[in-house]
Amino acid sequence: MYASSDNSWNVQGESGFSGAYVGPLTVEGFQADLNADSRRGTGWYESVNWRISGQSSSVATLFRNGNSFNTANGRYTAPVDGTYLVSMNARVDAAASGYIRLVSSINSGRNYNGGLHSLDGNPSDGTETMSVAGIVMLKKGDYISQFLYSCCDNSWYLQHESGFSVTLLHDQSGSVGFMADLSASPLYGRGWFKPTSYNTHGSSSSRLFNSGHFDDITGTFRAPLAGIYFVAANYRFDSACGVYFRVQVAINGNTDNNNGLMAIDGGPACDYASFNVEGMMWLEENDRVEVWVYSDSDNSWYTNTESGWGVTLIS
Repeated sequence: MYASSDNSWNVQGESGFSGAYVGPLTVEGFQADLNADSRRGTGWYESVNWRISGQSSSVATLFRNGNSFNTANGRYTAPVDGTYLVSMNARVDAAASGYIRLVSSINSGRNYNGGLHSLDGNPSDGTETMSVAGIVMLKKGDYISQFLYSCCDNSWYLQHESGFSVTLLHDQSGSVGFMADLSASPLYGRGWFKPTSYNTHGSSSSRLFNSGHFDDITGTFRAPLAGIYFVAANYRFDSACGVYFRVQVAINGNTDNNNGLMAIDGGPACDYASFNVEGMMWLEENDRVEVWVYSDSDNSWYTNTESGWGVTLIS
């Protein structure tokens, strides 16, 4: 962590960190860094011109196994049918008006109801990072890329400190997991609430899926066997103007803020704000996983249907 000027701040105990082995050194996938800054305006833009090497050996993390990622056009094309783990972050500079979207786009669909979407309704006129992560079940030949959208600002920058990665998971991941999009947007008040009613029916631009272990009515995933699982949640809050809000991945109904799978915002944009949580978790057979949301003081706000989450078995 780094502070440019503030000489007194805290890392709170509700922070987390996780990792897991997902395959051999030859596992299909890549990690890329944007090669240069680019000035953008209003409308949709696909992020192009990435690099997969060029770091010093002491900090090298970029890689590409296989030839499925095109660094010039920024598109990863699935070499086989399978379950893929996707992660994106975008540094946005000088975006002073309107809102910005970040979408993990499949086949140029730019579908923000595919569970892989983040939105900032009050972007910083300085610097900020947007992120999104999740699981998709791609067909051979599907391609996935990073898209950003500005509704109103005609002069902002996608900075080169942005990243994009895709990893093919083993066959067992597709047989135990799901990726879902929220299909209801109820009014909430103060306290804890569990969003319910999800869509897991995929399309050529979303590739949602459900192995049968997720109840899309109640919003509950039950682990069919013990193991390490990956979870990602991307939630959009609307009209959230209170003191602070949370998104929590809860195991067996326990909204434990110290399980490493929580996001909090003490001053979200009152129009639209995104919360993103991802990480690994150990589950026992029949453990229950759900996403819960919380408002400390605002008694009238919404979770927008441009929200989604997913879980998949890693090992």
